[in-house]
Amino acid sequence: MTKLIPTLQLSNILLVFYLFFTIIRPIIVFRTTKNIFYLEGFVFFAILPTYYTLILQGIHPLFIFLGLFLGSLMIPFSVFVSKLSLKETIKFCSNLSYIAPFYKNNLNLFFAQFVAAFYEEFFWRGALQTFLGANYIAVIIVAIVFTIRHIEVLCDNFWRMFDFFLFSLILGLIYLLTKSLMFVILLHFIRNLGVTFYQSNKHYRMVNN
Repeated sequence: MTKLIPTLQLSNILLVFYLFFTIIRPIIVFRTTKNIFYLEGFVFFAILPTYYTLILQGIHPLFIFLGLFLGSLMIPFSVFVSKLSLKETIKFCSNLSYIAPFYKNNLNLFFAQFVAAFYEEFFWRGALQTFLGANYIAVIIVAIVFTIRHIEVLCDNFWRMFDFFLFSLILGLIYLLTKSLMFVILLHFIRNLGVTFYQSNKHYRMVNN
């Protein structure tokens, strides 16, 4: 079991506060994405000295490969679940060759996706799931709260929300079973690259030209 440094109690207080705040946030005035980013940034850097050792766990070539491979498989899965259209999914997959030039012209978006995956997996699967007990109940709780955290961008599409919840469950289960943060970071990163490409207007312009 990872040995954490003595600031654990303060970190846990912050994590409990953040969990509570995230759950009630949709029903209170304090809703803006900008404000939640400030709060998350504060909590992230406050707990980093306590949980940073989690980053070094499970760095193995097999987990790196599986993270990249399963992340690739999650792309068409997410498109299908969110759209419930096999035709749309096949069309998207047939045009994945456009993804490389898309990110070549949008390197800032590419790196932003990695930073987001690293931050979210460290914060949610690493720190929060570990804090809640690293068990199946913790996996479910984190998946629910993680979905609530992104409710603003998901509430207009139930199936997209369902896909997001399933994705969160998969990440949580993988981390629970492997204790490899790098595994879930890479899976999250690759999946987000594909989904962001799919949702981009530039994707439609490139494919339809």
